[in-house]
Order: sequence, then structure tokens, then C-alpha cells
Amino acid sequence: MTSYLAKFLRRIRRNSIPLVAALAIPPVVAPGNADAQTVLTVTQSRDPQNLDPIDTFRVACSSVASSIFDGLVLRNEDLELAPGLAPSREFLDDDTRIRFHLRECVVFQNGEPFNAEAVRCKFQRLLREVGTAGPQRANYTSIEAIEVVDDYTVDFVMNQPDSVLITKLSG
Repeated sequence: MTSYLAKFLRRIRRNSIPLVAALAIPPVVAPGNADAQTVLTVTQSRDPQNLDPIDTFRVACSSVASSIFDGLVLRNEDLELAPGLAPSREFLDDDTRIRFHLRECVVFQNGEPFNAEAVRCKFQRLLREVGTAGPQRANYTSIEAIEVVDDYTVDFVMNQPDSVLITKLSG
């Protein structure tokens, strides 16, 4: 253990900071072991049950899903809204239409392209029968339809303005 890490751990004990905070420190690799393989094991207290973002509200699922799925909108390290798969958006028709301009050259793991049709299909699934069975549907009742404008532009047509929809999409 390096002297820096040892001093840090003594300071934690002395200041009564929970030891859990010390566990967040990345492992220190000695200079002679720079080629050593490092394995990171992550544990969770609960099983995510499934990885279908439409079918769950579980925190265990979202912590895994956020490492697998990208959203149209994200939150950055400062929890501010940031571009995700949609680098820009605009509000039209008195905020009853949100136009998302999508990132190009993105592909799914199976090689299929990410485009406006993929967004429409995902949200149609949420808005139709499959979505009504899961807990996420209630967050998106303000969406009336999803319209493909072109390959990389999609409109969310709202039945009423929804001032928190972008925040919901960032989750």
C-alpha cells in the first residue's frame, strides 16, 4: 500500500468518515505492475429482474441499463441535461411538438442503424399494449404519436405540452 493511501485511510478513521467512502478509491497499481490485469467486480443488493426499460422502475435495472442503453437526452456529471442520441431538439407548435435531430453513424450491436424509425418503433412499443403493462407508460401519456420526418429527424407529437418530458427522457 502506498504511503499516500495509508495516510488517507488513517485520516478517514480519525475523522470518522465511513469506510465505504474509502472503497470508492480506484486501485493503486505499483509502477512495476503496470501490465497487470485489473478486474473490476460490481455488486448490487438487488437483482434487476429484467433489462427491459419499459417494464421496470427498479433502481437495480436502471444502474445496469444506463451502462447498456443510450437515451435521446442524458444527464452529465453535474446532472444537467445534455445531448445523447439526439444532439439537438426544438419545440414547435406551441410546445405540442418536439423535434429531435438524431446522431448519425450510430449502429446497434447487431449492426442495424440507429435512425428515426428505430426511435419510432421503441416509443410505439411503449405507447401501445406492451407499454401499458409496465410502469413506465404513465410517464409518457402526454405523447400522442411519434412521426418520422426523415432518417435522422423524429417528432414527438404531444396531446398537451409536457414541461418535464425532456427530464423524463434523460432517465
